[in-house]
Amino acid sequence: MSAPGALAGFHHLTVIASHPAGNVGFYRDLLGMRLVKKTVNFDDPGSYHLYYGDAAGSPGTLMTFFAWPRAVRGARGVGEITRLGIRTPRGVAGTGAEPDGLQLDLTEGPSRLESIEMTVAHREPTETFMTQKLGFELQGDGSLRLGAAQVEIREDLGGSRGRQSAGSVHHVAWSVPSDEVQVQWQSRLREAGVAVTPVRDRQYFHSIYFQEPGGILFEIATDPPGFAIDETPEHLGESLKLPPWMEPERQAIEAALPPI
Repeated sequence: MSAPGALAGFHHLTVIASHPAGNVGFYRDLLGMRLVKKTVNFDDPGSYHLYYGDAAGSPGTLMTFFAWPRAVRGARGVGEITRLGIRTPRGVAGTGAEPDGLQLDLTEGPSRLESIEMTVAHREPTETFMTQKLGFELQGDGSLRLGAAQVEIREDLGGSRGRQSAGSVHHVAWSVPSDEVQVQWQSRLREAGVAVTPVRDRQYFHSIYFQEPGGILFEIATDPPGFAIDETPEHLGESLKLPPWMEPERQAIEAALPPI
């Protein structure tokens, strides 16, 4: 089999949130990111899945949140993404924590994911996997780069494992242009001995999932079909959208969700 096309950098990054209304208040109202889709977690339809990005919800600009109202704050640690760098439209810049404790490095500009910090017990296996298997380039400062995406690997030899809950990054997704290229990556990873999921339909893109050697969950997501398949571009994120297979349960799903 020929080598698959290169990964194109960030597609999205998904975080666990505790309060959907507070999450919207911070990322949309304070930082100025557009809420481009209000749907549910397809694996847990009793909770929201909220997507923010640029005006079109372009891959590489997207932060998404599993909103679990009863989630306690997670504990940062080994096997997690522990810091995130993003550009946001509003004039809010600096370093600090968002409402659930995720550490953010903010710069002003068009919405975009810029960087992540991965904390692992041992740097070398993660670095080797990402450079030799995924196509990242090692920079002179020790960071890794893939397109516009920068990755810092922080080694914490004696650190405790992270506990995922509110404020934890659930996974990071890398972008591919088509279903065909995604399936090629799936085959390539399986041939390398990596456990990869079947393709999963996320309505607005298709996904495969696997773990890198340090235990952080990666996803490869397709750019199409995008967020305008069930709402017009002018009205993205204005109403609760469900995939066709959940529409028969809409009344019960809406009744279980807290207001935003």
